[in-house]
Amino acid sequence: MRRLAKLLHHPQEGCLLGRTRIHLSCIDSTNTWLINRPHLLQIEGLAVYADEQTSGKGSKGRIWLSLPGRQLFCSIGLKPRLPSNRLPGLTLFLGAGVTLGLQRLGVSGIGLKWPNDVLLNDKKIGGLLCETRQIEESRHVVAGIGLNLQGRPTGDIAETATSLEEAGYVISLEEALNAVLGGLNEIYTHIQKGNTSNVLQLWRRHSHTLGKQVRVIAAGTADITGTAIDVSENGGLLLKTKDGIAQVSYGSLFYLS
Repeated sequence: MRRLAKLLHHPQEGCLLGRTRIHLSCIDSTNTWLINRPHLLQIEGLAVYADEQTSGKGSKGRIWLSLPGRQLFCSIGLKPRLPSNRLPGLTLFLGAGVTLGLQRLGVSGIGLKWPNDVLLNDKKIGGLLCETRQIEESRHVVAGIGLNLQGRPTGDIAETATSLEEAGYVISLEEALNAVLGGLNEIYTHIQKGNTSNVLQLWRRHSHTLGKQVRVIAAGTADITGTAIDVSENGGLLLKTKDGIAQVSYGSLFYLS
């Protein structure tokens, strides 16, 4: 596999995420690449992005399919100041950051589906995957973001996925990367200062899940069906069921007609 890597520095006053970047031409997964290089995880805010992924990661072990040169693949090394029980909420917080970045490019119709999907006009345009690694006494998180920039999704996902281009937005990889990193940086600053309640409010405003009848399926547990009424700061989804209020921490969510 041919790999071309460049270490780029983008000094921006007050901007931690993406200040240092590594660009790769073709790679299996930006998340895997960064997780396997603990010395680079020491650089908080380091962003690794690639033109193409051959084995990109989705949630619950799924593969994130790659369209060469048509998608944004980026992973960022973080050191969040969150207690362990609140760490799952990081995915929601960062989803709010992606929304913020896309809106600043003039994109409207962005929605967030619990727990980690980014939607555009009710179709999936991207997703997030956070993975944790402990290095000596320090806990690091690699946050991966994938966005469909160009083209028209085909095959099994043709009816449920879209791209910025298909929705009428012509945005280059560099523009998308800079905007997303800018939005994430603003959100991450709030997280590090402990202002997570305001960030969660932003997620709620763009939620595509709250208020809907849903079913959550998770391996090893019984399916839960109910109305999605809220999210907690630990990333859980609160459902109003026939038996009362239930909280689910993970799983695949399906909307019920």
